[in-house]
Formats: sequence, structure tokens, C-alpha cells
Amino acid sequence: MAFTAVFDASVLEASATRDLLVQLAQMAIFRGRWTEKTIEEMEHTLVTQRPSMAGRLGSVRRQMRETVRDCMVTGHEDLIEAVKPPDLGRRHVIAAAIKCGAQVIVTDNPDQFPDGAMDHYGIEAQSTDQFVLHLISLNVSIVSRAVQLRATELTHPPMTLGEYLAALENDGLVETVLELRRHMHA
Repeated sequence: MAFTAVFDASVLEASATRDLLVQLAQMAIFRGRWTEKTIEEMEHTLVTQRPSMAGRLGSVRRQMRETVRDCMVTGHEDLIEAVKPPDLGRRHVIAAAIKCGAQVIVTDNPDQFPDGAMDHYGIEAQSTDQFVLHLISLNVSIVSRAVQLRATELTHPPMTLGEYLAALENDGLVETVLELRRHMHA
């Protein structure tokens, strides 16, 4: 069985990155998990930044759930208060990771998951860039295929592979895109 990664809302806000992570989870290179609260936080941020997104969020939510089987973590709420130290910023995400046996929390807010704070839970926080680089080291062909699939499936707006890689780079996956370009010759 693949390892389990829990997504923080911060990694789901940029559509190119969200689509890639969901595609990779669907391809079973890892088991992607998140909570209802995570989705609500993502939606709140997106609507705050771009009010025009409000009408499309239902389809984003539905697509994420339909694409990744067993993605929702539930039953973790009782663990939130037990997560130590109590000032840890994202205790509900850590509680979800504990509940589903995740090894990684993927976040673009590392300050809310300080180094060493989750060691006793056996959980590591990684940025999206670190996480996808790790996936490339595990299986570059699956990650490359996922990127190519996402680029060809995009229709609003349509993107070439180069444009999709630029969107990922703009989302902060700088090292990932460098590595993908080396392997994909894009």
C-alpha cells in the first residue's frame, strides 16, 4: 500500500497544483486524504480572493471526492485537543493525519507545522514542492504522466505542457518543474 499524505488547505488553493495532487492520488502513487474543514478553508480562501469562484466550488469539491476514493478523514475531531503542543497552529490537520495513519502533511504554511513538533506522531510536514520532488524520486514516470494528463485535459483555459509547467512553477513548485523539465524535455 502506498504511503498516506494529508493535505492542508494551503496546497489546494492553486488550481494547477490541486489538480496535479488529485491526479497523483488517483494514480495511487500515494494515498491522498483531507477533511471537510480543509475543503471549507480552501473554499473560503478562494471566494475571498476571487468572488467569481463561488459558483464553481461545488464542482471542484465533487470532482475531488469522485476522483480520489476514500479521501475524506472523519472521526478525528476528538483527537484535536490531545495534539501537543496546544499552540500548534493546525492541530485539526495533525489530528486528521494521526487518525488516518499519515506519514506526511503537505502544506505551504510550514510555520504552522514547526520542525520536530510532530516527530513523536511519526508525521513530517513537507511543502508541495518537496512532496512532489519526493514523488518524482519514487516514480518519475508516473509523475510525468500525471503532468501530461493534466495539461491535455485542461480546457478552461486550454494549456500546452509548457504552459501547465509554468502554472505549476508560478504556484511555487519551482524545484519540481526544474526536475520535470529535465526528465520530460519540456
